[in-house]
Amino acid sequence: MKDLLQGSGDKVTLLTGVQSYETDQGSGKLHGLCGDGSTRSIDCSQYDVAFVDGQLPGCAQGPELVKILTAFGVACCGISTEGHINAEIIAQGAKIAAKKACVFAALFDQKLSSSIVQKPTRSEIARLASMEKHFSSEAFETLRQETDAMLSLYL
Repeated sequence: MKDLLQGSGDKVTLLTGVQSYETDQGSGKLHGLCGDGSTRSIDCSQYDVAFVDGQLPGCAQGPELVKILTAFGVACCGISTEGHINAEIIAQGAKIAAKKACVFAALFDQKLSSSIVQKPTRSEIARLASMEKHFSSEAFETLRQETDAMLSLYL
């Protein structure tokens, strides 16, 4: 996903979880976990968009993280593999959400982008929901399993 976003010209900071966070005095700071085991602190106000998984290592799960990020103006896209968690992510302020494999496919097919996440139209939200419905159907079972296997290499 990072490569797809960077390929579209986005600057990407990849955090795999949140070690701690501070939301006082009008600023939001995340002390994030990186894939290599290191940590990185970020100022939420310096980011426009976040793709947020539902189940993360550390002290904040997806819905809670979305609530923090949106409070500082970050547009969020939920990418949990669990539909009910994406519903919670939307309830906490995410603009759009779908299962991770569907979001990956939509980014790859250029049906989703950071700019769409910032201000999705009803038709863009409906298109992603339709993609997710079709992607979850029996006809796509083999493709879904192959995509999930590929994604698991990077999680």
